[in-house]
Amino acid sequence: MAVARKMVVSAGSEPVRVPMSPRLAVKLLPSDPFKAVSHPELPHNPDLPQWFDPDHISKGVMAGKGFEGQPQIWVDEERGIFYYYLTD
Repeated sequence: MAVARKMVVSAGSEPVRVPMSPRLAVKLLPSDPFKAVSHPELPHNPDLPQWFDPDHISKGVMAGKGFEGQPQIWVDEERGIFYYYLTD
């Protein structure tokens, strides 16, 4: 099963804060640091919804390897979009 999420944060808005326990954060956040990306390659999953489009990022950052149980996160810095992908 895969989980794909996309959150749009409008320009000029306050940052969205999601309360999260440290134990949950360890499970849901990538262990590697964020790196700059431009048009990153998507995980191979034919069931990804059409709206899940981090490959359209021209200036952003990403973290995570995308292995089973390892989340991947992309942030589109120009469009203000946060993407989250996790498989189990």
